[in-house]
Amino acid sequence: MHFLVIWAATAVLTVVEPSHDFGVIPSWRPAMHTFILFNETTNPVTIADVVSSCSCTTAITRSRVIPPRATAEIDVTFDPTGLAGAIERVIDVRSERETLARLHFTATVAMPFAISPRTLHYDIDSPTRTAQRIGVDPRAGIECVDAPSFLHVGVGPDFVDVTFRDEVPVPRGRTRVMIHTTVGDVPVPIDWSRTSRFSAPERLMMIARRSSRFEIVRRDGSSFRVTSIHTFDRRVRATVSQNGRMAMIRVSTGGSSPLRLNGMLRIATDAPDEPEVRVPLIIFDP
Repeated sequence: MHFLVIWAATAVLTVVEPSHDFGVIPSWRPAMHTFILFNETTNPVTIADVVSSCSCTTAITRSRVIPPRATAEIDVTFDPTGLAGAIERVIDVRSERETLARLHFTATVAMPFAISPRTLHYDIDSPTRTAQRIGVDPRAGIECVDAPSFLHVGVGPDFVDVTFRDEVPVPRGRTRVMIHTTVGDVPVPIDWSRTSRFSAPERLMMIARRSSRFEIVRRDGSSFRVTSIHTFDRRVRATVSQNGRMAMIRVSTGGSSPLRLNGMLRIATDAPDEPEVRVPLIIFDP
């Protein structure tokens, strides 16, 4: 058994087994462990927050205040979905002013067979959605597949075909297809995203210059009109010229002093299916 002593301003916390190794774990099953904190002092210790180094890890304390000579438990859950190989994560237990304790765990995430794609991606606004095939290593041995009612699933020896049922409405929110195999269950999340109807820069950078320009066009070639442009700082100006099917936008900065800005250009249009186009803007003018 290992102990770690963390000195705080008025308290000493002892963490029993501050480092935990989950060993080799499958990628579809969350791993859980409970860390124990011990307050050796005669003063109570208050936990303000428990912060993980990764969104794949959640940590919950069962008690915010640790009385003198008492213990508190931190329940940690690690979700290895989408990860593989050696993993190392850190969790900080904090008071209002400082870090009281640091917890640490390691794991080796193993995917015993290949599956592709790991996530199904669909445009949330598209009226038609094409069928997708999930390839599965034949050594896995597909037993059955669970899917939402709006999906039709076809299963082969090394694949799962997913198509949408036209007569069933598609709900919004997180959904998934669960593939049951002889070596374990594998979830395949369905990612609902929104594809822009406009072709525009993913990001505009202005480095050591006072102006830059870019164009936006409709992906379907139809006409549109830019009605206004909102900049995030009064020192950033934007003007537009357009010919119906294409808008040329010029961005400039005023003044002579150096600028370091990071924000979003919001371009309003008269297109009913996408009334606003957003372009991230980074200005670095030393």
